[in-house]
Amino acid sequence: MLEENVINLINGKIVTVKPIDGCRLYLNTSNIAFISRQMDKSNEHIHSIILEDKFTIQIGDEFLMNVGKVKTLYTVEYIIVEKNSKSVILYSALPTKTTKFLLPVLGKSMSNLLIDTYFVNAYLDHTYKFICLVYRFTGTDAYKLFEKQMMTDPLCVSHLEHGKYYVTYIFKIPLEFKEDVLSFVEGKYSKFSKA
Repeated sequence: MLEENVINLINGKIVTVKPIDGCRLYLNTSNIAFISRQMDKSNEHIHSIILEDKFTIQIGDEFLMNVGKVKTLYTVEYIIVEKNSKSVILYSALPTKTTKFLLPVLGKSMSNLLIDTYFVNAYLDHTYKFICLVYRFTGTDAYKLFEKQMMTDPLCVSHLEHGKYYVTYIFKIPLEFKEDVLSFVEGKYSKFSKA
C-alpha cells in the first residue's frame, strides 16, 4: 500500500500521485522514460503497469492518500495510460449506468452534486424508488457545507457512513420519473422523458 503522494523509484526519479476527484488519481509520469503495460486475460484492459521496470501498479493495489483533512483509501479498479505515456489515471470506480443515465431525475446540476470533486458513484436501490449517491469524505469545511446542503435537500431521505472513507446520501426519486426508472431497469434508455 502506497502511503505517500509520491512514488520514489530506485533510480532517484519520483512520480507524483494526486487525487483528481472522489474516484480518480493522476500520476505525473512525464519524467519516466517508459511504462510497460500488462493486459488482462481478455487483452482489452490494462491489468498492471511497470514504471521503468522499477515500480509496479496493478488492479487491486491500494493508495492511502491525503485528501482534505483525512487519509483516504483508493483501490485501483481500472488503469488508463494517457497519450505518449506522460500520465496515468487510476480509477477506484467506474461510473455506473445509474450515474450515467439516472442522475438527471434528481433535478440537480452536476456542479451542485459536486461530481468533479467528492462524488464516487450512484446506485439504484432494489425498490427502484431511491438513488444512492456515494461520496468520498474529506473532513474539510467545504465538504461539511456540501453535506449540510445534501442533508437539507427535500429529496434526501437519509445518509449512511461507510467506514472512514465514504458517505452515501439516499435520494427519493420524484414520482413523475417512475416510468423513466422502469425504462432504465429494462435497458430502454431511448424511452426516457426529458429530465
